[in-house]
Amino acid sequence: MNFKRSVHTCLQQYLTLRGRASRSEYLYFSLFNLIALIFLVILGAWLGALWWGADSSLALLGFALPNSVIFATAMATLFALLMALPNWTVSVRRLHDSDKSGWWLLLGFLPYVGGLIVMVLLLLPSTDGPNRYGVAEDA
Repeated sequence: MNFKRSVHTCLQQYLTLRGRASRSEYLYFSLFNLIALIFLVILGAWLGALWWGADSSLALLGFALPNSVIFATAMATLFALLMALPNWTVSVRRLHDSDKSGWWLLLGFLPYVGGLIVMVLLLLPSTDGPNRYGVAEDA
């Protein structure tokens, strides 16, 4: 699955918990989120610095004023909130692809090691052929 198709599929199936998501679909969607967040932080800091009257040399640096950091954080937080549901559902479908229940995501709430365990589970290889969650999609 390529980058564009992965993002389109994840955003289109933002409420779908059934089925499976390939490792490439999950990783490309995660990469999309990372790139978008970095872009929004830089853009938000730059726009915030321009909005609150920094001179042009400081505005190009982006983090000229504390208010610009607040503006950048607000933009990134809004994006993260909008992407929370698609991220969660693609994670559940990714666990389904390795024949695991979506309930394994709750391990992420364990302090220190929970997130690491979930990351390993999400990166496990897919099961070959059909499993109890359906047939694997085209990769």
